[in-house]
Amino acid sequence: MKKNRNIIRLIAYIHRKSQLSISKKLKEIDISLGEFMYILAIPEDVSVSLGYLSERLAFDPAMTTKSINSLIKKGVVTKNQLKCDKRVFDVSLTERGKELKTIIDNIVEEWNNTLLSSISSDESSILENTLIQLKENLIKHDGK
Repeated sequence: MKKNRNIIRLIAYIHRKSQLSISKKLKEIDISLGEFMYILAIPEDVSVSLGYLSERLAFDPAMTTKSINSLIKKGVVTKNQLKCDKRVFDVSLTERGKELKTIIDNIVEEWNNTLLSSISSDESSILENTLIQLKENLIKHDGK
């Protein structure tokens, strides 16, 4: 039982360190931790709905709207009301958003390389598959 309690501590430690490191780099490009996941989730070539982003990232719709509005003010995304359904808004990356997405991809890749620097590619694959299983367990548990 004690071993299982250690897992959550390790995940929490990695999460905190990841947030601190990534947040520091994002600050240099005027993007917050609350915004960067949205930039990564929006494809470069198509628009997506706010509902899609909320569902994909498992964030509250109000939080999605707040973050997207902040990104609009920064010139990172645009938001357009659908003509066929006035209740639905699509968002897409601007050219600045596409540039930032590339920078953020590099920040995330650099951090992943740091995290995985001392483990083999086989161990990395096992870790990724295990984390996916943990995520799926949470989805089943929470229903989301």
